[in-house]
Amino acid sequence: MDLTFRFAADTAGVDSAGAAIDLPNVVLGGPAQTSVASGVTPTPCRDGVTLWRQGELLWGAAVRRVGSGRFEAAARDVYRAILAAAGAQHLHRAWNFLPHINGRGDALENYHAFCLGRGAALDEAFGEAVDRRLPAATGVGTPGDRLMVVFVAGRARPRHLENPAQTPAYRYPDRYGPRPPSFARGTVVAGPAGQRLYVSGTGAIRDSESLHAGDVEAQCRVVLENVGLVAQAAGLPGLDETTPGRRSFRVYLRHPSDWPRVESLLRDGLLRPADTVQAVQADICREELLMEIEACVDVPPPQDPDQ
Repeated sequence: MDLTFRFAADTAGVDSAGAAIDLPNVVLGGPAQTSVASGVTPTPCRDGVTLWRQGELLWGAAVRRVGSGRFEAAARDVYRAILAAAGAQHLHRAWNFLPHINGRGDALENYHAFCLGRGAALDEAFGEAVDRRLPAATGVGTPGDRLMVVFVAGRARPRHLENPAQTPAYRYPDRYGPRPPSFARGTVVAGPAGQRLYVSGTGAIRDSESLHAGDVEAQCRVVLENVGLVAQAAGLPGLDETTPGRRSFRVYLRHPSDWPRVESLLRDGLLRPADTVQAVQADICREELLMEIEACVDVPPPQDPDQ
C-alpha cells in the first residue's frame, strides 16, 4: 500500500484505510495524486494522529477544524500530539496546510499565530536544543477550515541544513511575527539505499527579505537558485537536470494563471523526463510571495569503481 497525497478533494481529511491524505487545493499541473511512501501499513492512531509504518519510518497526519482566532491553540495541540506519537524518533519532514493562511484572527495573521503554537510545542519537547531538532517543512494555505499537518519521523538521526544565502527561518527578525517559523531549509536522512534529501518549501527570499514582489518569473529564478544552494549544502553539485537520483517536486502557486510561465522556466533549467512534478494552487506564508517549490531527492550511494 502506498501513502499518497490526494489533491482536488472536497475537503481536508485522512483516509486511514486507503492510506491517503486529502487536500482541497486545485491541481494546476501533473497528477492529482502522488505517492510519498510505498509499503506502508496502518498503525493504531494516537491522540487523533493517524499513523502508518514504513519499515523504520513512521508517517502521520493530523487534521483539526480551526475557528477564527484559534490558530495558536490548534497548532500547539496538533504538534503536541505529533511529537507524542513520534516519541523518541527524530522528525525528518513536516507539511503544514493552513486554511486562510494570510487571514487575521483577533490580533495576529493566522500564519504568525500558527508559528507561535508550533514553536511552543517544539520548545516543550526539545528545550534549548530546539533549533538543532527542526526538520525540513512546508507551510502553505489550503481552502476550507481544517488545519492539516503531515510528518515523517524515524530512528535515523537526520542532518538538518541551511541555505547560506538565507537567514535561518528560526532567526527571522520580529517584523515577520512574534515567533519565527520553526523549520530547517532542508534535511538529509541516510539509509542503506543511499540518502534522501528533503528540500523545504522554498520561496524568493534572500537573507530574510522577500524579493521581486509581483514578478513570478523573477521569483521563480530566485527559488531555483535557493533550491540549488540547499542541494549543495547536502553535498550535491546543485539541483538541475544533471543531478542524480529519483526526484520529485511540488510547486505551490498563489495565482493559477502563473503556472504556464513557471512551468516553462522549470523545464528549461530543472526538470528531466523521469521527474515527478506537481503544481497546486496555494496561498504562500507571505502575501508578497507568489510561489514556493519543495523537493524530495533519493540519491543512490556512490558506486565502487572496482566493481
